[in-house]
Amino acid sequence: MSAIRTAVVCFSMVALLVISGCGDDEAVVTPPGKAPQLTQVTNDAGSDQYPDWSPDGGTIVFNSDRSGTTDIWTILATGGTAVRLTTDPAGDQDPAWSPDSMTIAFHSRRGSTQMDIWKIPVTGGPAIQVNSDMQDDRNACWSPDGNSIVFQSARTASWAIWTMTASGLSPIELVDGLSPVWSPDGLTIAFTNGNIWTIPVGGGIATQITFDGSDTAPSWSPDGTRIAYTTFRSGNSDIWVIPAAGGTPVQITTHAVHDRAPSWSPDGSKIAFYSDRTGNEEIWTITVE
Repeated sequence: MSAIRTAVVCFSMVALLVISGCGDDEAVVTPPGKAPQLTQVTNDAGSDQYPDWSPDGGTIVFNSDRSGTTDIWTILATGGTAVRLTTDPAGDQDPAWSPDSMTIAFHSRRGSTQMDIWKIPVTGGPAIQVNSDMQDDRNACWSPDGNSIVFQSARTASWAIWTMTASGLSPIELVDGLSPVWSPDGLTIAFTNGNIWTIPVGGGIATQITFDGSDTAPSWSPDGTRIAYTTFRSGNSDIWVIPAAGGTPVQITTHAVHDRAPSWSPDGSKIAFYSDRTGNEEIWTITVE
């Protein structure tokens, strides 16, 4: 289907969390300047994962199994008491805040055996199903204008990147891949297939950004010039940043445990991620220059 289909054989569903290497290394530098500031945002016996910042930067949404099932929660970016938004026993995961701050998209198996995209008001209330397919749809991300959603789907022979309207209409397949995210200018989608790639929203030729073969979970900086991502190149998963046009990657986290799923703050000063550095998966933030 696409020019990079052959690259997709490097990964499978396991690549959602761990991707085996297949590629060349870029040069690596350590960022100069003052030491980054780490802040633990959540502190609970449950597993807190997949943070996403609110458009105003004041709140972080995430999924957690602290209630016994995986649900969507919010918490102030500075920490405090988390607020539970969903309560379905099927489990809700990987939340994404809409650009107008009013809605959170997520994927869930509620009402079916496969994952579909759902959305819920940030104030809580009934969840609305956005789409439905016989195969899994997951990892939703809003377009900057809030009119469309990009997601990954297994509805064809392999995991692929699709777009649709925010109401679930007019699905369009773009390219094989996982973990899609929309660029701030609305023109490009970053995704992974073991490395980080970008592709125009309307389709076309994909551009390879990283070459390590263990890179996933891209997140655009608010100005669109950089992409944060998770990589296993150092032996465990850490957060790295690379210019959106490609170039020299910079390591952001260096802990011996796993740091995953970066999400850039709206002002570009911090990256949220989840980490088991306390022995339990929690939401953290780290300052970036």
